Amino acid sequence: MRPVELIRSDQAIHPAVLTNQRKRDVTLRPINANDADAIHNVVSNWQVARMLAQIPWPYQKAHARAFAEYVSNATTGADSCYFAIEDGCLNFLGMIGLVELTRVPRVGFILDRRYWGSGIMSQTLDVFCKASFRQWPADRIASGVFSDNTGSLRVHEKCGFRAIGKTRTFCSPRRKFLTHIDLVLNRPTPAGQLYRS
Repeated sequence: MRPVELIRSDQAIHPAVLTNQRKRDVTLRPINANDADAIHNVVSNWQVARMLAQIPWPYQKAHARAFAEYVSNATTGADSCYFAIEDGCLNFLGMIGLVELTRVPRVGFILDRRYWGSGIMSQTLDVFCKASFRQWPADRIASGVFSDNTGSLRVHEKCGFRAIGKTRTFCSPRRKFLTHIDLVLNRPTPAGQLYRS
């Protein structure tokens, strides 16, 4: 894999290119208002939506438009940042982002159901988290998955996240509380070892 740099400029991350195990070129770029239809196509798939905690269901095009417009109009110093994941043909594959940047950042992502198991998300998450540690001073990045989301749990574990507990979290699409596995990735030390809490 060739070196990847996500360059900070007023809290923005500029496009970065990486290659996953299957040699698919993948680019991260800021979300813009024109992504609304693509976001809707991905999130309105029930298999994707059921693994998310805080989205309205059914997920309508109006929801996607509001999200894309809000994200694309975020000002410098905002407490979150989101990026589109595109392949070499500019196909929208999903999104990745951080929230709560001024506290303990939380990473989240979605990937089009058609690309599950492709290796795209494991490498994207790994590169994104490494770049985030270079850009922000946080000692750790948090995340989490519902306990039945075994694919996402494997993606996190491949990138070095470890479970630190379980909570009961409401899943809006499924309209019930579910077991949620809380995860954390600690900032690497200069020697590449992880801090232990």
